[in-house]
Amino acid sequence: MKSSQLDDGPIMIIVFGCLAVTLSFISFGLGFVNLAIAKGSTDKLQPVTSQLSQQDLQAKDRVKAEILALQKELEQLSAQMARTREASKQESQDANGMRGRLLSLQARSSDLQAQIVSRESRLTDLAAQLAAKQGATREAEFRSADLQRQLNVADQTVKDLKIAIENEHKMDVTRLGGSMKNPQYVECVDGEVVLQPQGDRVSIQAIKGSDSRFVAAVRRREVFFLVRPAGFKSFDAALAAAQNLGATVGYEPVDADRPVKFR
Repeated sequence: MKSSQLDDGPIMIIVFGCLAVTLSFISFGLGFVNLAIAKGSTDKLQPVTSQLSQQDLQAKDRVKAEILALQKELEQLSAQMARTREASKQESQDANGMRGRLLSLQARSSDLQAQIVSRESRLTDLAAQLAAKQGATREAEFRSADLQRQLNVADQTVKDLKIAIENEHKMDVTRLGGSMKNPQYVECVDGEVVLQPQGDRVSIQAIKGSDSRFVAAVRRREVFFLVRPAGFKSFDAALAAAQNLGATVGYEPVDADRPVKFR
């Protein structure tokens, strides 16, 4: 749009020049005619005035109207040229402003692109660090799990060793009793006896009162007593009752804290 308006300028100037020259000639002719009419009292001009016909007067009026129309068109063209020059100046100013804004936007865009590249690089670094940390975490978790498995194996080994030591330290009553095949074991402790391996506890008073559990366990059977240091009174009561019930008896002193294996 800008280039089109600028290209019309020289043509409009030429048109204005031609119109101006035409108006000058027409104005000159009209002036001459008006002068001759004004001097109608002069004898020399009377023939010219008298010869003016109605047609000439009409032609004069038409020329005047044409002049007025041309003057009006000239004024309109002048105003249009002024507007065109002003618009051209404004567009030039706007173009300069837009060019400046465009340069500013381009600089801002470049800056934003540089920031995006920088942040993408930072993001890549963080992702690499995170991956490395995750790898280290997984390795640590694997090592921890492996150590836990080793610890569990070690704990089980310790338990097995403790059981083995306890079993080794335990008194195996199956090796006692001589020719006894399947005796009833009676563990004598303070104030009572424990029928083994049943685990039934019977007090001294119940033994003397012929407790049914004790009677059923020792009547006419082989009975082997394990006597703890604090269980001699219990042993005396239980031995007498067992002998009265026809039991075959045997006995063995046992330390207070020594475990006994019955099975």
